[in-house]
Amino acid sequence: TQIYNCTHYGIQAKNALIEAENIVINYTGQASLACTYGGNYKFTHSTFNNNWSSPSQQAVYISNYLDGATPEGKDLTAATFNNCIIYGSYSNEMILDKKTEALFNYQFNNCLIKSNKTNDPLYQFETDPIHYNAIILNKDPKFFNPNINNFNIDNSSSAFAKGNSVYLIPLDILGITRTTPPDLGAYQSKDFPK
Repeated sequence: TQIYNCTHYGIQAKNALIEAENIVINYTGQASLACTYGGNYKFTHSTFNNNWSSPSQQAVYISNYLDGATPEGKDLTAATFNNCIIYGSYSNEMILDKKTEALFNYQFNNCLIKSNKTNDPLYQFETDPIHYNAIILNKDPKFFNPNINNFNIDNSSSAFAKGNSVYLIPLDILGITRTTPPDLGAYQSKDFPK
């Protein structure tokens, strides 16, 4: 699935159940992916980018609450990202927003993430193995051209061959067979015209 050019969200889920693979989202006014008010989510080999021209945007937003709702908080039983890319044009493209005592379970495995929140206890990319495993932090994935939604990569990308084969989805978003170790994101690297 490819979702582009949305005023607010590419996907906005509220206390939902989503299991998805080979998703690409870009150019959204608020968040490419918003998993709010708890829920259960699993994304594998997906590319969440945001090149919208607003400093309040992000690629991924996750929360366990909804202001004004009753109850205000709902359990985030899981928000799991495997072999994904979370990137964009600003310094922090991922927001983890925990405001209640409801469960807030999240895990990122073999992901490339752009974030400047390394001093926050929710973002301990290198020292928290319960929530983060094999994270590539703030490295350019060298997408061919995100301005026209071309998220292919080649072997110069920081996402090249950095995936974990445990989470392998055999075919990428274009139906190309993934190699092992796989590339991160929805696209397997190949010599595409840029």
